[in-house]
Amino acid sequence: MSDTSALILVVDDNEMNRDMLSRRLERSGHRTQMAEDGVQALELMALQSFDLVMLDIMMPRMSGYEVLEHAKADPKLRHVPIIVVSALDELDSVVRCIELGAEDYLFKPFNPVLLRARVEATLEKKRLRESEQMFLSQQTAAPAVDIWLPDFVTERIKTGKERVVDHFDQAAVLVARIVGLSEVTSPEAMIALLEQHYSAFDTIVRANHLLRVRALGTEYVIAAGIPTWSDEQVTILTQTAQAMQAVAASVRHESGTTIGIQIGVHTGPVIGATMKSVNVTYYDLWGEALMVASQLAAFARIDGTLVSPTVAERLGSAFRLEPAGGVVPESAYVLIS
Repeated sequence: MSDTSALILVVDDNEMNRDMLSRRLERSGHRTQMAEDGVQALELMALQSFDLVMLDIMMPRMSGYEVLEHAKADPKLRHVPIIVVSALDELDSVVRCIELGAEDYLFKPFNPVLLRARVEATLEKKRLRESEQMFLSQQTAAPAVDIWLPDFVTERIKTGKERVVDHFDQAAVLVARIVGLSEVTSPEAMIALLEQHYSAFDTIVRANHLLRVRALGTEYVIAAGIPTWSDEQVTILTQTAQAMQAVAASVRHESGTTIGIQIGVHTGPVIGATMKSVNVTYYDLWGEALMVASQLAAFARIDGTLVSPTVAERLGSAFRLEPAGGVVPESAYVLIS
C-alpha cells in the first residue's frame, strides 16, 4: 500500500452513489468504508480513525448538516476533514456547510478529474497540518498569527459589529495550489518551503493592494475588486498570477525539489464575512468566483494558470491566451504571457 494511501469514509443513503464514489477513490489507491446515513457515519468515526469523510447532505435519520455539527463539536473528530458531495447546488447550502466546518464542497454529478484533485489537495493539507503540529510541538513558542483583516472590515468591527457580512456582485479571485510537498519528507523543510512561497506571495499582494483571503496548508487565495470593483483589477490579478509563477519557479530552482504551482482566476459574485475560530477573527470569502477559480486551479497544469472566459474577455489582447480544451470546465484559457 502506498504511503499516500488514505482511509476514506463514504457517506450516502443511495447505494449506487456509495459504490460509484468508493470505486473512484479505490482506483486512486485509497481504502474506503461506507455508511448509509449520518448516524452510522458518526458511529464509525467514533470507532475508526479516518483520513477523510465524503459526505452527502440529504439523508434520512441525520442529514449531512447535522453530521458536520456533531463532528466539529467533538474534540476527537473535529480534525477529520470532510468534503461535502451533494446534488444541492444552492449557494446557501455551500455557505452553510463551509461555516459548519466542511473542507470543500463538490456538486453531483461530480467530474472524476476534479474529484481526484480535491481529494488529493485535502489529504495533502491534512498531512501538512500534522507535520506542522509535530514540528511546532518541538518548539518553545509558536509564531504569532497574521490575520490580515482588511481595513474596510476593521473599521466596521471597531463600531461594535459582531459579524460583518457582505455580498459583492463582482470580484476577481485567484486560487493557487502548491503541489509536490508530499515528496518533502522533513517537516522542517516543508514548512521552510511554504514560508518561502507565502512570504514572497504576501509581498506581491501588498504591492498590488490586493486582499489576501487565506493561506492555509497548500492553498493560497487572494481577491481583487473588494470592496470597490473596476475592470483594471482583473489585469492586476493576472499580473499577480505571473509573478507568483515566477516565485514558484525560483524556489524550485533554488531548493532542487519538484514543487510546482497551479493557479485559477475567475470573476463573479462572492459573499464575504468575518468568522471566528477560538480567539481569532478573520475575513473569508465564498461564492461563485472562488469556487470556479478553485476548479480551474485543480485543472491547471503544473506551473500553469487557467483563466475563465469572463477574465479572458476583460483582458482582451493585453495577455496571450490560448483555449485550454479537453476536460477543463468553463471553456477556460491558458495564460501564456
